Amino acid sequence: QLSVSPITDRAGNVVGASAIARDITGKKRSELVLRQSEEQYRLLFEGNPVAMYVHDRRTLRILAVNKAAIEQYGYTGQEFLAKTILEIRPEEDIPHLLQDVVANTDGLQRRGIWRNRKKDGSIFDVEIVCHPLDFHGIDSILVAAHDITERKRAEDAVRQAEEKYRGIFENA
Repeated sequence: QLSVSPITDRAGNVVGASAIARDITGKKRSELVLRQSEEQYRLLFEGNPVAMYVHDRRTLRILAVNKAAIEQYGYTGQEFLAKTILEIRPEEDIPHLLQDVVANTDGLQRRGIWRNRKKDGSIFDVEIVCHPLDFHGIDSILVAAHDITERKRAEDAVRQAEEKYRGIFENA
């Protein structure tokens, strides 16, 4: 980086120049690494087939959402960004969600199975993995929400079959 200032005599005539040169190679490398890191994050987030969103830990406002979440939940990107995570949960689950938010102050990754609500009002089961994130200076949570509705249906069918056959064998 070069900064040049004119040197003038008492009459205001430029008689020379003063130059200061500073090596900014390290700064440029850091900027490049940051840009590459942001691009990798963007590719991992936006291109991920699993629904993902980022929410503000304090206000619970959704700050970012990927295309998979838009498709899974049925909201547009703009609609998603106008919501809090409370608005994509069934009303009866909100007290439990708020307890979980208050209890999780350790900043560790956590997972669990929750019910979520789509734009059309339908409820579906998701396995959620959360990880703390500094999102543009905001204390945030990155959420990956994998729809497990079909898995839950299969588990219920297996459980029902086990109960049916258990009854048959117990009566034999």
